[in-house]
Amino acid sequence: MAENARGLSVLIPTKNVGGTLRRCLESVADIADEIVVLDSYSDDETLDICAEFDTRVIQAEFRGFGELRKRLIDEAEHEWIFFIDADEEVSDELARDIERVLRDGRDGLYRVGRTNKMFGSWMKDIGGDPLRLGPKAAFAVPDDVVHEVVEPAPGYEVVECLGVLRHYTYESISEFFQKFDQYTSLEALEIVTEGKSPSLWRYAAKGFATAGRHLILEKGILEGYAAILFASFSFQYRLVTYGKVRELEAFRREHPDDWEQAWFETRCSR
Repeated sequence: MAENARGLSVLIPTKNVGGTLRRCLESVADIADEIVVLDSYSDDETLDICAEFDTRVIQAEFRGFGELRKRLIDEAEHEWIFFIDADEEVSDELARDIERVLRDGRDGLYRVGRTNKMFGSWMKDIGGDPLRLGPKAAFAVPDDVVHEVVEPAPGYEVVECLGVLRHYTYESISEFFQKFDQYTSLEALEIVTEGKSPSLWRYAAKGFATAGRHLILEKGILEGYAAILFASFSFQYRLVTYGKVRELEAFRREHPDDWEQAWFETRCSR
């Protein structure tokens, strides 16, 4: 473990990530003062791998990604935190940047550049550089169950973008659609819980806009077939989410007493 001037808690959510976790832990072992793993009751080798490293493991039922990140922040012992997912890896460049920030960087939130390995090909990150490093108090985490967007808390700002985080996103199209199914179910739950009633045409337009942004504005069309596939799947994501909203509305009529919990447990659990 490191001994940084500012202590650093590295925070990792897990659920059956034995295939990628060791690489992730190896990449942060030398920069972390503590590694906190919040595990949603994995039944593969995830916990065995955690035991090989100096980690502190907490187990809790998955109730959405926003709640998960807030719990991790609460569990961190140090004032500075770094979020990383189990399918990500800190590059040497990023490790040096993190050590520099912990030594003499300004208080605030730090973005990381990210590159994705998707369907066997490396490509630059589509969707922007995520906020991952900073003091605990600087993170404003929404309650969203999926696609939670972290923002700077009042009084804090984004300072700079650091080196590259390598993201092993989807090894196969089958893996993509497993997450696709979970995420669309979660988003449908959030929409119906908030009392919204989306329009099919509005969701189709959002799908076209998302795909167009990925391909043209973010120049994904230059990244090859993987980026083009991802853009087309992004369009499908919007239509499937709309379909699941309608499906959930019918499900709620059939299960008026416990529809929310029943949908979550049968469709959304990781």
